[in-house]
Amino acid sequence: MLPALLFSVLFGTYLDLLMSGKHLYVFLNRPFPDIFSINIFYLLIILPVVTAIFLSFMERWNRLAVLLIAGWIMQFMEQFAELLGLFRHSESWIHANTFVGSLFFLTAVYAFHRWINA
Repeated sequence: MLPALLFSVLFGTYLDLLMSGKHLYVFLNRPFPDIFSINIFYLLIILPVVTAIFLSFMERWNRLAVLLIAGWIMQFMEQFAELLGLFRHSESWIHANTFVGSLFFLTAVYAFHRWINA
């Protein structure tokens, strides 16, 4: 599972750098804001934990159901984090982007996990 967790951190970091670089969102409250434009706490702590939970559910439950539920949870948590003031989206952001993007991200992580363990 460790390679998949590392993959999720690297892929997530790339996506956050890309999206924040295009000014689609900005992290308002992040560690070391003078150094990092992204939230490294989320990428190094929260994302690997959530990925490990996701991969364990994917091994036990219906994969499509887990993906859809995870995408919905990610969309909900993003909106909640925005209410808490952790980050802000651009005016053009559509929250359905989070749902679809999460599906692609989690599918890529799971495919990598399966490929490594084949």
